Amino acid sequence: MGHGKNVLLVETKNHQNERVEFLNSYGFNVDFMPVIEIIPKEFELPNLNSFDALIFTSIEGIKNVENGAEIGKFKGLIFAIGPKTKRFLSEKYNVNVSIGEKYNSQGLAEHIIKIMNINSSILALRSSAASKVLYNLLSVHFKYKEIQVYDIKHIPCNINQIKKSEVIFVTSASCAKNLMDFNDPRLDEKLIVSIGPETSRQIPIPHITSTVHTVEGMAEAYLKYLWEKS
Repeated sequence: MGHGKNVLLVETKNHQNERVEFLNSYGFNVDFMPVIEIIPKEFELPNLNSFDALIFTSIEGIKNVENGAEIGKFKGLIFAIGPKTKRFLSEKYNVNVSIGEKYNSQGLAEHIIKIMNINSSILALRSSAASKVLYNLLSVHFKYKEIQVYDIKHIPCNINQIKKSEVIFVTSASCAKNLMDFNDPRLDEKLIVSIGPETSRQIPIPHITSTVHTVEGMAEAYLKYLWEKS
């Protein structure tokens, strides 16, 4: 287990409780540092059933369309970026949700390309700060549309929390960018664990990238590092 290591979880403000409790179960001493906050956007939602498929890349994307969307009655395919988003959709709306083998934008796009007919109409509901990976890969094959349903507000990093940590878990590309923009030399002295490749692209210093793109995967990657080092 974690043997009381001081883990700093760099996260979205809205995600504190679930992930902190999970990492505490590994025996880590977890400190939570929010570096971004989700801010809902105003947007006009089209008729969902005019599309062959929907894409959700986060739980926030689901929550921010709930008032205007009858997701449970959608007749097409529904895709999610990973198991957490899939579970939220399945439990709340009792719908079938498909995910790729890799829980990132490229893995999701490759999965959709294998399943959907060419020129299918696809709607993605996501963040205004999202990467262009899905757009670049899917717009070549499909009638692809994105709607921005929330913005990301940056929150200043807390240097005292960084000082106390032994290892820093970074859970998204937006969180990584804000942490690296802080540009504190102490970060070079910390072991950093990234949740996956998209997040790692925002971390220009040596770090560990989890091969399973979940918080559990990050914990296992760190424990493997400790075991190999001992």
